[in-house]
Amino acid sequence: MAGSYTLSPASAVLVSIGLAAFGFFCLGSLHIDSVGAPALALAIAAAMVFVAFGLMIVRRDVASQAIGFFSLENAISLAALVVAAELPLLLETAFLFDLLLAVVVFGMLIRAHHSRAESLSTADLTRLRG
Repeated sequence: MAGSYTLSPASAVLVSIGLAAFGFFCLGSLHIDSVGAPALALAIAAAMVFVAFGLMIVRRDVASQAIGFFSLENAISLAALVVAAELPLLLETAFLFDLLLAVVVFGMLIRAHHSRAESLSTADLTRLRG
């Protein structure tokens, strides 16, 4: 895991705070107010999306990128649940099943990458670019 940062941990935290503030205040300034879609929850979902993207960009190891993907999926699920508050229980269960499948698939991909590259860093994958 050493050398898996593109930024130092302190810089990554500062960038994440900046991205969260950017997402929160940009969506909060749109003045979306309704009973079904509270502006605060949508602003928090936007901040979560930006932080998840930042995590996936800043970290080079596969496990951190998978965690960033799961955070992104949770943020999108939060936004969907806020916008469609009357969502049936069956669809909410389908979201959870989708997340379970994603965890299993990412676990298999991480194991395969680790067995072939003997590392979880994605830095060696840059030679595959066309």
